Amino acid sequence: MLLVFQPVRHGIAYAAFTPTSELVYDGFLTIDEWSSRHLKQRFDAELLTKVRGHGRVFTKLGIILPFADINFRGAKPATSVSLKQLATTSLRQTLLDPARLTYEAAKSAWPHLPQFFLSDTYLSDQVDRTFGLPPFSYEMNKTLNSVPYLVHSYGHRANLASVKDAKVVLSLYVGEQTSIALFEDEKLKDATISHAPFSSVMGLHSPGSLDVGFVTELVQKKRPAEVTNLFISQSGLQPMTETKLSIDDLIHIAGLVPRKDMEHLDKLSIEAIEWIELSVRNFVRSLRHSLGGFLTYSGKIDSLVINTSVVGATSPLWKLLLSGSLSKLSVHYCDISLLQAACRDLEA
Repeated sequence: MLLVFQPVRHGIAYAAFTPTSELVYDGFLTIDEWSSRHLKQRFDAELLTKVRGHGRVFTKLGIILPFADINFRGAKPATSVSLKQLATTSLRQTLLDPARLTYEAAKSAWPHLPQFFLSDTYLSDQVDRTFGLPPFSYEMNKTLNSVPYLVHSYGHRANLASVKDAKVVLSLYVGEQTSIALFEDEKLKDATISHAPFSSVMGLHSPGSLDVGFVTELVQKKRPAEVTNLFISQSGLQPMTETKLSIDDLIHIAGLVPRKDMEHLDKLSIEAIEWIELSVRNFVRSLRHSLGGFLTYSGKIDSLVINTSVVGATSPLWKLLLSGSLSKLSVHYCDISLLQAACRDLEA
């Protein structure tokens, strides 16, 4: 049996698989505070009881890293030293801290179980960009770590594997961060991580990822403090509202589709509702523009593959996105989870 963890902003997604990557069970462990003590308590109180209750014997444990160097491919033995080597800046250290705490908690729970790190940016070495942030050269931007990284590499691999006989494939993955990848003959041609519907992935934004129209709208509303805060630390829906709502709830609160009820509205301030409406509209608009840009750039897309393992196929988000020129695309929904795709590297 193989056990895979994916630390994200509000918790840890986990799943157990057979040696042939067939899903046995999965779940999500909510983490309110990222600290060694709290994580150990959550492991002991909930996760260990559930996992051990299945009576399965694990042979390997994998932890998906949200970021690693572009030459990090496949499953590599997990050590605290290897994590320190990746945390070369304070931002990267912050980004990798949940993975470090997960590794320590898992090592305490299963001291004799081999652990491996899996990089969710491993496809980044295929992103061939010839531009950078002015006035620096492309090579200098690489040194400054400002060139694009493709997050959700395993999610895009799952999307690509789910379609057959498609030469040009546009892959969309929406999770805590949203990423888009364009494949031609199963090779990555271009990618973007320009949109964050929830928390932003610090230090990994591609150049030009911030929608200027969004900033202009904030300035017009006379909120300079919020503009400054946006540039420094925030670029998604969740940090603006500090709520743990789903993207479907946020779309309904924003009024982009008929509201189902007033339950969430009653719990939010007027300012929070304004932030949600502004953020959701910007997110949908920006994502539509990026998808349209890929369509224009490639000339022809045989299939748009949308991963629905996090945001389900019935979400109103997809109807909002797939309108106008995008409605003509051949759309395929893939429900293979990122964890399941990563598990295949753990098999080797």
